[in-house]
Amino acid sequence: MTANTTSSAQTVQDYLDQGLRGMWYPVLASWEVGNNPVGITRLEQQIVVWRDKQGAIHALEDRCPHRGARLSMGWNLGDRIACWYHGVEVGGDGEVKDVPAVDRCPLVGQKCLKSYPAKEAYGAVFLYFGVTADEQPAELSFPQELADEANYSNFLCTASWDCNYQYALENVMDPMHGTYLHSSSHSMAEGDRKADMALEPTDSGFIFKKNGQIGVNFDWVEFGSSGAYWMRLSIPYKSVLGQAATSGSSAWWCRKIKITAGYSSGVSAK
Repeated sequence: MTANTTSSAQTVQDYLDQGLRGMWYPVLASWEVGNNPVGITRLEQQIVVWRDKQGAIHALEDRCPHRGARLSMGWNLGDRIACWYHGVEVGGDGEVKDVPAVDRCPLVGQKCLKSYPAKEAYGAVFLYFGVTADEQPAELSFPQELADEANYSNFLCTASWDCNYQYALENVMDPMHGTYLHSSSHSMAEGDRKADMALEPTDSGFIFKKNGQIGVNFDWVEFGSSGAYWMRLSIPYKSVLGQAATSGSSAWWCRKIKITAGYSSGVSAK
């Protein structure tokens, strides 16, 4: 491997480590954003998130354009946020709206901060991380278990994993580890410890599954991309008092797994 090849490979890996751009990511659970601004770090970006008086989500880079203080330590003024250092007010569009300590400040009216497109859906706050500053956000759609509320129920679960998101993705995309790592589990101890694996393309990604074994263990997992990356899997539960159930889960992941947004859904009794 030449020096140039090594350098290029490292550049690609550095990009992957930070998280892929041009996608929506769930950054917080909705209940974590109340009246006060919230400071977070996602995809190496320091971001302040807050709600206006109508409850809409706004997100900016967490840096006052005056002295670089954290805006997340300031005050929520509705459609704008005020820095706690000198009261500089910045709107959700990244434009400086007022500098109360100075008359005719040249910063007023200038867009000085990066703003993030924001959406709220199914109990989670999604932000769009673009490749370029002015690109239009990708369309965001959701798996059937979330979008079809007439036939499925769902609830939001969160967890924090102390690892890079790539390891978490690889772990969930590996059905073979169920009978080993989770051998003491009441739901994943069954099934063969050896299997042929198959890759099945889908409209939004692919399914990785065990050949010849379905409905026994954690036998398949689907990876999809529909504006955000997500995974879907199904885990069967043993019969209890004459009833058995299948629990489905769809999950979105943030870099470093500072928060994991997942939806347990589609629980059905048999």
